Amino acid sequence: MQLNQNRTVWGGEPAGEILTRHLRPEKFIIYTEETVKDLMLNYRLMPDDEGDIWVYDLFWNKKLNEHIAPAALVYTELMIGNDKRNKETANIIFNEYIKPNL
Repeated sequence: MQLNQNRTVWGGEPAGEILTRHLRPEKFIIYTEETVKDLMLNYRLMPDDEGDIWVYDLFWNKKLNEHIAPAALVYTELMIGNDKRNKETANIIFNEYIKPNL
């Protein structure tokens, strides 16, 4: 799905896949400044309490041309829970994107 990158970015598993090419997303997180109406019209997303897409407000100062959430946030999202593949991907992200900047 092509997102309006000026207002909406991937988080969680999709962002982990973009960063590492190591993960096939099953659960989807997006961060957005778009309204619910915009999400419905632009991406054909419908509210569903049982769905696999979580939508959150974009809460950080986003730089232009970023199409995913910050690496530290993606790392944190992937470490939450007991999914081994997510933790493996999180460790790759930590070693490649976070640790070099510490």
